[in-house]
Amino acid sequence: MTLSENDFNQIIAIMTKCSGIIPLECHKPMIREFIEKRLDQIRDYEPIVKFKFLLEQEKEELAKLISISIYDENYFFREEKHFYILKREIFPEWHRKNPDLIMNIWDAACSTGEEVYSLALLAQDCQIIPQIVASDISVSALNICSMGNYSADSKRYDDGAMFHNLLMPCLTDNNHLAMPGEIRSLIHTKQINLASLKDYNLPIKQHVIFLRNVLIYFDEELQAEILKTIAENCLADGGYLFLSQKEAALINKEIIPSCLKRIVFDDISYFHK
Repeated sequence: MTLSENDFNQIIAIMTKCSGIIPLECHKPMIREFIEKRLDQIRDYEPIVKFKFLLEQEKEELAKLISISIYDENYFFREEKHFYILKREIFPEWHRKNPDLIMNIWDAACSTGEEVYSLALLAQDCQIIPQIVASDISVSALNICSMGNYSADSKRYDDGAMFHNLLMPCLTDNNHLAMPGEIRSLIHTKQINLASLKDYNLPIKQHVIFLRNVLIYFDEELQAEILKTIAENCLADGGYLFLSQKEAALINKEIIPSCLKRIVFDDISYFHK
């Protein structure tokens, strides 16, 4: 079914109203293609009207559209310099000061979970006992995360390769990756819409929070609201917040909460409370 420009814009407006997501222009052709295929699947006299209704009433219908709208590559140890900072600085310091305590980690936009397991595998390698909350707006993405099974494409050799040794025990005969039960047991999934944080019981006293590759899809007002809530209510004193390298470089400095101090390591920025 061919979608008119007016209907397309109305659907995008509904998504933005419900999620805060403002899709990038480069993603719109793919979004349009997804919507048109979805409309062909809807058996209704007015499929466009039905689809708009479903977006506002069904969380997973909205989540599927969002997952297309913020399409991004997911792979293990993405932006490997962040993991290098954890391995060299943050995890060793924690282990020296708190050798027997659990470290609380929240991946606040975990998608299908490669980032979560990267954190878990690295923490275990650094003798850290982690308790990890993996949250996303998409239940289907969280289900993939819970299963912990990934194709060979979940590894990249231009980024993340310095930590591929940690993935070796997870390799299967067909070169796929299956996370062992002891690693999956460290991770607890939770459906959270970042645009409506007030509606959820959020993780608190988190020692490390990853909030990467998602703020770029929100307007500045919502970015400020999310950062304020997470920094003030969820991040423990002395905790660390990681944005993507692009977000950390481009975000308006005025909306960074005053409780956060920017730290620059080589050419990488992150935040300390």
